[in-house]
Amino acid sequence: MSKSRTLFLKFESLSRQGEEGLLVIRLMMAFNDLALTNECLDIFKKRYDQDKSNKNHGASMYFIRIQHSHLNEAMKIVKEIKDNEQLLIIKDNCSDKAQKAFVNLLDYLPTGSKHKKFERYVGRIRNNITFHYDENNKLIKKYVEKRAKHSKGNSTSITKGDSGSEWRFKAADDVVSSIICRDIWEIPYTEDIKEAEYNALGFSYEIFTYFMDFAGEFIYEYCRKYAV
Repeated sequence: MSKSRTLFLKFESLSRQGEEGLLVIRLMMAFNDLALTNECLDIFKKRYDQDKSNKNHGASMYFIRIQHSHLNEAMKIVKEIKDNEQLLIIKDNCSDKAQKAFVNLLDYLPTGSKHKKFERYVGRIRNNITFHYDENNKLIKKYVEKRAKHSKGNSTSITKGDSGSEWRFKAADDVVSSIICRDIWEIPYTEDIKEAEYNALGFSYEIFTYFMDFAGEFIYEYCRKYAV
């Protein structure tokens, strides 16, 4: 049975908090986007398990790209909270689980022990392939040429449909998959790509889980104190 509770807020109260109130709204945006993206990713991963179609695989990779991009932006907000003494007081009023999640998130910030891995698996996806479509064509050119020379990667397809949702350009999906898995995640051709892809996704899901465990409770505690 759901244990959900609704807290009714006033924008007037949030507005009085100035920059801190705005930061909490941004944190809400990041939380909503990540929750929805992860839900969609789960849907298409399950569909792909049942029907290994080009669309289902392409959709899974799309939501992976979007989720990584939202994570990259969300961590900037985490850093702002870390640097704000007043907001850290709110964090200290959260549960042990939320506080532990916050501490774990700090490992992925620029001063953290896992920041290089974060940049490799998360940051570069946002910067290179999610929104910009590799405008200078360097990565696209690189992996079109690699696939052209590779016996297994050379063949691809495009599918014509009667509506936009029925069309699918697998050629683009193949290039995106190569850029993410081979260039950004640096999975060598000698490794099993499915296993390596699973490990890379496990790393980003770990960050996602920490963020959700922390941010949801932090937002609720802040709003309960300052926005009702």
